[in-house]
Amino acid sequence: FFFGIFASCNMSIAGNWIVDASTESIEPYLKELGWGFVTRKAAAAAKPSLEVIQDADSIVINLKSTFKSGQISGKLWEAEADVQFEEKDHDLMGVCEQGWFRSGDNIIHICKSQKHHSQDTYYVEGNQLLVDKLLKDPSGKTLCTIRRVYNRE
Repeated sequence: FFFGIFASCNMSIAGNWIVDASTESIEPYLKELGWGFVTRKAAAAAKPSLEVIQDADSIVINLKSTFKSGQISGKLWEAEADVQFEEKDHDLMGVCEQGWFRSGDNIIHICKSQKHHSQDTYYVEGNQLLVDKLLKDPSGKTLCTIRRVYNRE
């Protein structure tokens, strides 16, 4: 019983993941970010894979696709209140203040730019990595929510 509690508190999303064919399109999210029509269509048609490297206090996510490749990474904090944001370049949003933290079994990435604030929640269910993407304007108004589903390779 106790082992199950401790094991679930240390859930890792590490591994290699490929987008599931049934996943929601990223196109509405990119539209809210101001991406042009042709670029959005090309990005939405891509079938990205993720390589997630996670240890006790850091995370690296490498995204690879025929459309674009990139990386997001950072120190993994124990709670949102502990996060010390770092200014970094983000593939979708440009330069923004970024931070990572744990919330139960979830890993959460926050990115705040002048025009948009995003919160991506990563968690594993069964043999799938789910990424709930929430995009807001700086006032807190929700602009878009999508769920991306990835299967373990």
